[in-house]
This record gives sequence, C-alpha cells and structure tokens, in this order.
Amino acid sequence: MDGFTIAEKDVVGMCALLRKQQEHFKKLAHYASSVCGDTTGLNNLMSVLAPKVEELAGWCSWRLRTCESLVFSTITDLEKTLELYRNNDQESRERLLHLFADVDARVPFVELGSWAAALHSSYDDDWDAAEPPPHDDAGTGKLIDDRRSGLIADCEEIWALGTPDRTLVDTLITPITGDYGRLYWLKQAYDALGNSTYSIAENLRSGTIKIGAAWNGPAAKNFEYHMFEWHEGTGGLADLFELCSQAFQWLLEQIMVALGKILDWIQDLIYRHFPSIKEILDRNPGSFDAISCAPRTSSGVRWIGGDVMPESDIKLFMKRMSETAKFVNDIKKMVNELETLYEKAKEKIGKIWDLVGKAGLDPAAYLKVPVERGQQRVVDFERHGAHKFDPQGWNPAAGVWRVALLPQL
Repeated sequence: MDGFTIAEKDVVGMCALLRKQQEHFKKLAHYASSVCGDTTGLNNLMSVLAPKVEELAGWCSWRLRTCESLVFSTITDLEKTLELYRNNDQESRERLLHLFADVDARVPFVELGSWAAALHSSYDDDWDAAEPPPHDDAGTGKLIDDRRSGLIADCEEIWALGTPDRTLVDTLITPITGDYGRLYWLKQAYDALGNSTYSIAENLRSGTIKIGAAWNGPAAKNFEYHMFEWHEGTGGLADLFELCSQAFQWLLEQIMVALGKILDWIQDLIYRHFPSIKEILDRNPGSFDAISCAPRTSSGVRWIGGDVMPESDIKLFMKRMSETAKFVNDIKKMVNELETLYEKAKEKIGKIWDLVGKAGLDPAAYLKVPVERGQQRVVDFERHGAHKFDPQGWNPAAGVWRVALLPQL
C-alpha cells in the first residue's frame, strides 16, 4: 500500500531513534535551565544581566521540553502508520493520508530518492552537553582586589578630606566587582547546547533518509515533510543557541576592554594623583589632622588657615584635590558605561527573538536563502563534517528562523 517497501524492523528502528532524541531533548532542557541559567557571580552592575540570563535559559528549556513532547507525538503517529499498513484496507488508507500534515506548497521541498543515502547517513550520539569547566576570569578578580587594597591603603583617608560621605571603594570598586568568568561560562554552555542540538538534527536526518529512500506515495511524502520540519527546525534551534553564545562572547570582549581601561585609570589614581596630594601634606607636618578638623564653607569646601600650610601649598593642595575629584568622576562615567554594555547585550539577545518572530510569519520566504545555496537537503551544513559548529562555514543568523518550521502541537 502506498509504495511502502521498507521492512517493518526499520520503522521500529526509526521509532527507537526518535525515542533516543526525545530523551536527548529532555536532558538538554534540564541543562538549559540549570547550567545556562546559572547567574552565580553576576553581582553589582552585572546583576542588570541576571534576569535576562534566567529568562533566556527558561525560554530555551521550555522550547526543548516542547520538542520532547512533540517527538512523542511523532513516534505515536509512526507506530500508527505501521498498524495502518498492516491492515491494508480502504479505511486505513484514508486515515493514513491524514496522519501527517500535508506538505506546505510554499516550501521548496523535494522528496528523497534512492540517491539520498549517499548524501548523509551518519548517526551522532555525542549529544550530551557537558557542564563547562570552572570559569576563569583571567585574573580580573585579583586585579580588582589589588585596586581595592591600594585605594584603602593609600587614598581613602585623603579622599575623605574632600568627600567624606562616599568612599572610593564604594564609588569605583563595588560596582565592578563580579565574576566575569561567568560570562565565558555562559558562552561555553550555549556552545555545548548548540552542538548537542545540531547532533539531534543530524540524527533525525539520518533516520529519515534510511526510511524515505524506500517509501513512496502521498503518506510517505507527508511523513518526510514532517521530518524535514523536524530536522530543519531543530537545526534552527541550534542556530539560536549559537547566537546566544555569540552574544555572551561579544559582551565579554566589550566588557574586558572597558574594564581594563577602568582598572588602568584606578591604578593611575593610586600611583599618580593621590601621591601628588600626599606629598604636600607630608611636607607640612600636622596638616592632615588640621584639615580633617577644619570647618567647611557654605560650598562644602574645607577652610584651611594660613597656619596650616603656606598659601602656595594651600592653592596647590586645592588644585590637586579638584583635579583628582574630576578624575574620579571620569572613572565613574566609565563604570556607568559598563551598565550600558549590559543593556546592549540584553537588546542583542532580544533581537534573536525578533528575527525568529518575523520569520515565523512566513517561513517559506526565509527558506529561499539556504535553498539557493544548495543546502536544502542536508542538515550538517552547520558543521561541514566537523565535530562542532563551524563559524566560518555557517552563519547561524541565516538559519535561526528555521525554528518556525518545528512541528506544532
């Protein structure tokens, strides 16, 4: 019936393959929520990013759990297919034609033939995303601690002479304190999630080719199109995870450049600005205590009498304190720019959803690009035979829209 020439054991084998992918989806969903959603160390200014990290991981986990449920539906329908073929009666034929959804005529789709087996028939069981190794912040934490110690030891007392209500540590160090290695951890986590999902897409493709090459007719075409939706949609999901990884990589690179500049300027504060003020105080014994007890003018500036130090030193002291305050304010502006970078990263992640959403309105239109590049038949073009995603061979932004092709409940 309907050109069904493949052995029943192969259909049973396809069901077993699908059950394994169902289990993979389930475990990857847990991985997404637990590993990709880990916000440990995202403190202070970094906390701006934490809600988006959790939201992103939650969405990815939900989508993978949905895939787990949908694969079960596909297994059920494939088992029903085998039962209907065994019955081989008119009612079974009619039910068979409606078991899998009709092919979307707008989508460039060609049935598999005997040539397909040579195209791609490998099975990759290396799907299990591993938790990234302990994250290393490349010594950033130690550099921040060193600057904190330097400010406390050599600068805070002098700074308090002019600005007693807020310490330098509170102003410059506390906001930037956090685990920057966590950003690289998240980049690696989404790399692993993406590569594992590409493997699932590859496995779905290999099973489809084995059955599709020997199964002909309307029902076979509908089943093959259903699996086409599966492997393309799963590949698009992997593209989405790869884009998330790239977003964290971009943020890490931007943050480390900005943070390096901030730490350099704080170093300059410790070893150039405050020593130049301390030098004036040291050559005027007792001046530090006298200024600490001096009253403030209406503008908040301490009044320094001529008995504390010569007028020329008073002017120089006030000038250098003012210059240092301005320098601290400039550093504070750079610290505030870190928050802007975190906001931009959130926008970058949000744009991934925008692209998926727009593509979902008309998936067929977006399918033209890979088809024109001759990629309509294979899933492993994302990796070009390599074990992991190849950024030189595939742009995930060109394929992430494929998520819209995933079968619907």
